[in-house]
Amino acid sequence: MKQKVTSKSYLLLTYFRVWFYLAKLRFIDQIINTRWGGLLLLIGKLIRLIFQVIFLYLLLKQAHHFAGYTFSESLLLLFLLNFSSLFIQMFLRGVYLFYDRVVNGSFDFFLLNPLNELFYSLFSYFDPLDFLMLIPSSLAIYWAWSQTQIPFDISHIFIFFSFLVLSFVFALSWHILVIALGLYLFEVDNLITIYRDLEKMGRFPIEIYSRTWQFILTYLTPAAIMATIPLKVLLGRQPFFSTFLLFLVISSLSLVLALLIWKFALRSYSSASS
Repeated sequence: MKQKVTSKSYLLLTYFRVWFYLAKLRFIDQIINTRWGGLLLLIGKLIRLIFQVIFLYLLLKQAHHFAGYTFSESLLLLFLLNFSSLFIQMFLRGVYLFYDRVVNGSFDFFLLNPLNELFYSLFSYFDPLDFLMLIPSSLAIYWAWSQTQIPFDISHIFIFFSFLVLSFVFALSWHILVIALGLYLFEVDNLITIYRDLEKMGRFPIEIYSRTWQFILTYLTPAAIMATIPLKVLLGRQPFFSTFLLFLVISSLSLVLALLIWKFALRSYSSASS
């Protein structure tokens, strides 16, 4: 038993080392080849976030509350979603390259690699800009957090990161489903764009949507768990343990289902030449 645990730990460490090595190579490539382009993209991301804040301010200028949330709480919700989205994208950028890899045949080499082909399909591409954007995003969360009545202590920070992990698992299942369908449809960009649009709906409290959309955003996509749900728990409007347990079950089941679909799609895949 101890030997199995040790072997699993070693395997996870191996995957992390491979990911870290690929991320380091991508970071070096970004610095050498696209220095100014990367800087402009980073500035563009910051400007887009600033415009989102301005839009939220104009939206709440005449009203003190937005679906039961103050401006400070709504601002914190926006920054929580932005941070969660960046954190998830930082690891799962490989989905955007999956179509090209299937078409040019490089995915076939993933199948021959000793490491898992799903790992390479999702985690083999790293965008340094996502990592750099986490810094101002973290500062924005701290500032917005300080404007609310939520204590900034270890217990509340633990609550946020607990739901961040669950949202990552939920989002991972969506990305696996997208590339699984990509083996059949050879079309990933439109599918991942639909996911991103659903995710962006989480920039606002899910209470503003109809009950149907609230159900979709809460239980079928990670949009709510990335911002609205953890904010509710932080504000004391929902209990932590039961809410965490509920979404632990949902995210786990979604991951298991996505892996089953991926394995089924992989068995149906032949090669790029066919």
